Amino acid sequence: MPLGQQLSLLPITDALSDAVAYLEAEYFGGASSETAQVWDGGHVVLGPLHLAENEPPPADGSPISQALRRLGVDKRDHHDEFDAVGLGRFRETDDWLDHPN
Repeated sequence: MPLGQQLSLLPITDALSDAVAYLEAEYFGGASSETAQVWDGGHVVLGPLHLAENEPPPADGSPISQALRRLGVDKRDHHDEFDAVGLGRFRETDDWLDHPN
């Protein structure tokens, strides 16, 4: 829901807070940052985690990979959990909205 001054509100309802993750990635010209948090049963079970631009990822993976792993994603033969679920398919949020599957 858009708010004033370029802010938005994303309500976390009771149904969503039972098992939900917040993932954010910003990529530009090879530089990136990530933020992630996971809730289960209305309680924070991971995070918030943040990886700043030019900061090396921790040994246990980027914030998004850690969150996906917490949700049960197995990277199998992929580089990481981010790649395993196909999060790199589109570069822009609008592209995801245009391709819901």
